[in-house]
Amino acid sequence: MLNINVNINYAVAVLSLMFLMICLYLVSHLRSERDAIACDARLSIVDNDRIIAFRMAISFDNGDGFITLVGKDSASAAVLRLRKTFNYELKKNNVMVMSNDASVMNYSSVESFNAFKKYLPAFFLTTRSDMKMLTRVVRSSDDLLVFMIVDTPLFVCEVR
Repeated sequence: MLNINVNINYAVAVLSLMFLMICLYLVSHLRSERDAIACDARLSIVDNDRIIAFRMAISFDNGDGFITLVGKDSASAAVLRLRKTFNYELKKNNVMVMSNDASVMNYSSVESFNAFKKYLPAFFLTTRSDMKMLTRVVRSSDDLLVFMIVDTPLFVCEVR
């Protein structure tokens, strides 16, 4: 009789452990699926008689991020094309720490590149691995994310 109780207790313990492992896997899988985000944004900066228009596609997935950015300067017809990969880590209060990974930049001329330097954070224009950028990403609805620095909204990104 004692042997049957030991076997039943062992079987219950093994089944409970397997159930717990399956639950943990499902929770982590669903969380990583939920954290995978892809969105598109448009941003215009008006500076006197100049308009700098940016189009961005941003994706975040389990610590890896990718941004494509196209900027056009109405005053000089300069165009900046930027593709950037980065790493990120989510902290408390939706704060994201973005770290440089690698970048590929194309631009129409050195003058146009310099024109955009005034409007973009250094994080976007360097490949230095020690360069970081803090931002908050707040979900305003199921299909809209607001990117902020401290409490200042920068742009809204529409989830794809």
